[in-house]
Amino acid sequence: MAAIAHLARALEGEANVLGFDTLNEPSPGYVGVRDARASLFPAPAGQFMSVFDGMVLGAGFARRVDVFEPALVYSESVLMNPKGVSAWTLPELDVWRANGVWDVVDGKPKLLRPDHFALPKGAASFQALFMVPFFNRVARACVSLLYNPSRLAARV
Repeated sequence: MAAIAHLARALEGEANVLGFDTLNEPSPGYVGVRDARASLFPAPAGQFMSVFDGMVLGAGFARRVDVFEPALVYSESVLMNPKGVSAWTLPELDVWRANGVWDVVDGKPKLLRPDHFALPKGAASFQALFMVPFFNRVARACVSLLYNPSRLAARV
């Protein structure tokens, strides 16, 4: 929030600025995925991977995934990341593994918490749980900065 408030301060005197955006507002990402083993379907074609596949591939494990052509026609199964390149410089930096979502058991990746990304029971939506509170925090940060009585007095 400090970055957004700082931007508001920098732009407050600009006559030609009507407003600004939070740039990369939160996106759902995996939030709401009930089972990390289930395939996430791209549109209209491509590799059909699960959240877990993505985690394992990113951690440097090779993984076989199905590929579909347009109109969701099965094409082939391909081995992804055959060289075992990891996105993490050290295994302990893997945020999902460090948080117990998955681990290596007997030399193989094992999903430990398939429901890790599911919304809590009773949660209405990603928007209600995360977006609205985020935008409210941004608004409060900007309002408190721009309409701070000591700052307003300094302008008079």
